[in-house]
Order: sequence, then C-alpha cells, then structure tokens
Amino acid sequence: MIVLDAGVVIAALDGADVHAAAARALFEEHAESLIHPVNLGEALVHTVQLGQERTAARQLVQLGVQRAVLGDNHSLHLARLRAAGTLKMPDCCALVCAEEHALPLATFDRRLAEVARSHGIIVVT
Repeated sequence: MIVLDAGVVIAALDGADVHAAAARALFEEHAESLIHPVNLGEALVHTVQLGQERTAARQLVQLGVQRAVLGDNHSLHLARLRAAGTLKMPDCCALVCAEEHALPLATFDRRLAEVARSHGIIVVT
C-alpha cells in the first residue's frame, strides 16, 4: 500500500498527462492506496469541471484508491510541517498522511519527494 499525492491521481485519470504511464504502472504495482481528503479534492477538480466526477469516482474504486482516515493529532502534525515553510499545504497533507500511516509516498513532485525523503519516507515514482 502507498499514499498518493494529487498529481499521481490526476495523471492516472488523464491519459494525456505526461505522467499517465508512470501513474498507471504505480497502480498496477500497488493494488491499494491511500489519499488524504485534501489531495483527493485537488485531484478531482478537473473532472468536476468536465462534469465527469462519477466516471472518476468509478475509476478510483477500480484503481483501489481509498480515502485516508486521519488521526487525532493530524491537524497539529500538519500545522507543524506547514509552519516549517518548506511545502505548500496540499503537499504537507500528502506527506503527513504517509508519515502517520507509515507508508511510502507516490509523487512526481521533486520538491515533495526531497522533503519526504528527509523525513525518512520512502518515495516511489
């Protein structure tokens, strides 16, 4: 199981995305994955704009994407990471989710990957 950032889901849902093939390969390798609710919302913006949210919801189920359950101290953990000032809030959400669930993080974002590794998180791309 892995934690996804929004970019991985966006790429999987959009076959024309530059990372589409890599995203599909991640889903083939990992039958189940978690995504932070904020990152899920971020990933679905374009599908909503196109009126394709039901199709996207079905695809996410087929891909084994599950919305992460957040811990009691999640907000504080998130605030501390954001206060460090190195990442934007959506990236903080993905990283904190990976930390709290002790799972690798799937991302195509170089900066997020760098910070995640510095926090001891395994990064898959």
